Formats: sequence, C-alpha cells, structure tokens
Amino acid sequence: MQQRLLKRFNHWESSDVSTIDTAQMLESVRDDIEKLLNTRKGTVLIDADYGMNDFSFMFNSYAAPDVNQINIALIKQCRKYETRLSGLQIKVNTETSQQLALSFQMHALINFNNEDIPVNFIIELNDDGSIRVGS
Repeated sequence: MQQRLLKRFNHWESSDVSTIDTAQMLESVRDDIEKLLNTRKGTVLIDADYGMNDFSFMFNSYAAPDVNQINIALIKQCRKYETRLSGLQIKVNTETSQQLALSFQMHALINFNNEDIPVNFIIELNDDGSIRVGS
C-alpha cells in the first residue's frame, strides 16, 4: 500500500526518511476523505464527478434532509476516489444525528504492510454543508 503521489513527493523531499506507520496511513486516509467530501462537485477541472453536491440547501427547508441520497453520495465518492478502502460501509448514525447536522458511521479495511487494518470514521455533515471526518 502506497501513499498518494503528492504525499510521497513531500515525504521524499523531507529530511525524515523513516517509513510510514499505521497511524500516519490512517490519518492520510482520513484527511484525503475529508478533502474529497468537502470539495464541491464540478470544481475540479480534470474530473467533473469528483466531490460532493452542495447539501446545505437541505437544512434550509422545512422538510427533513434526504438522508438516503446523502448516504449514497458518500458511498459513491469514497468507493470511486479512495481506492485504499475495501469492504466500505457507510450508515446513518441515528443516535447522534442532530437537527442541524447529520452523522454517518464509516467502516472499511485498508491493506497496509500485508495486514488488513480496520477503519472506523464518523462523518458529520453540518448545516453549512461542511463535512468533518473524525475517529
């Protein structure tokens, strides 16, 4: 399993030549997913499908947000653009979802150093459309 190209360039240029550990790999994946989900669809010139639709309008209406539509979009983007993940599952987190935010639970595996490492992230979609990915 290798890091993204730009991160490898940065690593090669740095004076630290130590190898990447599991915690760094998980943080790299978390950071890349958060950037992916916070990129608006249509803003990346080389790939019009990269990123998420703007869901902030769903929180400004009187109707409940279409959670299923958001869940499908999250899964589609992560499967297509975060290829280090396998066995990806994203489900709405009904216990912690609030009126002005939605919470999803992500479960997947990353094969790193010939070992399957479980990935468990919480994805929070806020009323302003921003998305936070955390542990």
